[in-house]
Amino acid sequence: MRTRWWTPLLLATLVPLSGCGAVYAPAASGGVTPAAHGTTTAGDPPSPASASPSSSSAPASSRQPIPAPAQLTMADNNHTITMKVGQTFTLALGDEQWKPTVADQTVLARLPNFAMVRGAQGIYKAYRAGTTTLKATGTPACPAGKACPMFVLLFAVTVQVTA
Repeated sequence: MRTRWWTPLLLATLVPLSGCGAVYAPAASGGVTPAAHGTTTAGDPPSPASASPSSSSAPASSRQPIPAPAQLTMADNNHTITMKVGQTFTLALGDEQWKPTVADQTVLARLPNFAMVRGAQGIYKAYRAGTTTLKATGTPACPAGKACPMFVLLFAVTVQVTA
């Protein structure tokens, strides 16, 4: 049986698209693990010997809060941070197109009118004592008319503000 010339082209086009629509949440080890159903992983998952109670697989409520750093990054994903009223931090998650949201903007809110460098999503300030969640979803920044991978990155931190 003769293979048509377009068969390899079709396969080369479809194989990279087979994982489209996946949702991934970065793991504490720096690798990426699926956040939804599926068995595909990108990067090496941590071995059982290297797993610790503070890894991202532990529930956020079982980990000790950490003081808010000057800059929140993907390394802070799924952690609880503590701040004092008036403190600020820069959210710097990377070059993807991020859409951050704060559950209670009376506790924590983005400062308006600040130009941000590439990879940063804003400066956030603690306004009053309380607890809120900062979540963000990130999608790839792709030029118009070009093939683009379909994935969503998830980020979430719980912010505890004290007086």
